[in-house]
Amino acid sequence: MQEKGLIKVHLDEDPNLKRFKITDAGREYVKEVLSHGDHLKSRNLNLRKMYWRIHMGMPGELYESLGALLDAVEENYMMHKGNDEASEGLKAALDSAVNEIREIDS
Repeated sequence: MQEKGLIKVHLDEDPNLKRFKITDAGREYVKEVLSHGDHLKSRNLNLRKMYWRIHMGMPGELYESLGALLDAVEENYMMHKGNDEASEGLKAALDSAVNEIREIDS
């Protein structure tokens, strides 16, 4: 990324750390990548699906429910980003779901 001019070294007080700063070209690159959001979201859903199905052996129906939950959380968060009341409601709903899941066969 540094060779492409997307980031540059940012000098720091600690010589043991190497930090970087995004350049204007880097910001433009990020804007372009974000414009392909639907493709990236689709790819990430497929990666998530592969992870749960392969590594956890999760049945497809259970994965679909988990995926729907994660999608609903993401959509709600993005719709109400910055709204403290909505964030509290979302957190309460997720906490409730966690408690219900933990109570299964306990």
